[in-house]
Amino acid sequence: MRQLWWLLPVLIIAGLWTWLAPRQLHPDAAASEASAQTADKLGFAALDAELIETGADGAPLYRLRAQRIAQQRPDAAVELDSPQLSYDDRARGQWTLRATRGTLSADRHSVAFDGEVQARRTMPRSQPLVLRTATLQVDLQSRVADTAAPVDIEWGRAQLHAGGLHADMVSGLFVLNGTGHGQLRY
Repeated sequence: MRQLWWLLPVLIIAGLWTWLAPRQLHPDAAASEASAQTADKLGFAALDAELIETGADGAPLYRLRAQRIAQQRPDAAVELDSPQLSYDDRARGQWTLRATRGTLSADRHSVAFDGEVQARRTMPRSQPLVLRTATLQVDLQSRVADTAAPVDIEWGRAQLHAGGLHADMVSGLFVLNGTGHGQLRY
């Protein structure tokens, strides 16, 4: 019995070590669970990114590129640096929209372009149509663009200036808002 006396303190120390060591080396379960919940609420960021929306046939409806995209959390809007949106329709031409900044809505239905916005429509055998404005809101599904900011439109030699614009990029109908003036040169 005397020879096993030293075994009792060793077992106590080993038991304490087994009980305390995992708590020091790994966070406790509550902290682990809180960390996992926080990670589920984090967003993302990417450089030189491209988002492609496809139709039922798998063909691209539009392409949205940006030098940097960032989303703070899954249900938030996506911030875009130097965005470029492209619609390519062989029958109706190609639209390319660019800006300094942009925001893709949380529901992914619209993009708000801000800062040096340029929209360009190119069609075979036709002069390009170029719109310039400070801001532009685009509905991605209906392909309708709106701005209340002053807009300059150039198409070949024709130049128009207006206080705002509603543009249907599918039909090609442009409604100029506010005071405006134009110039047509032959």
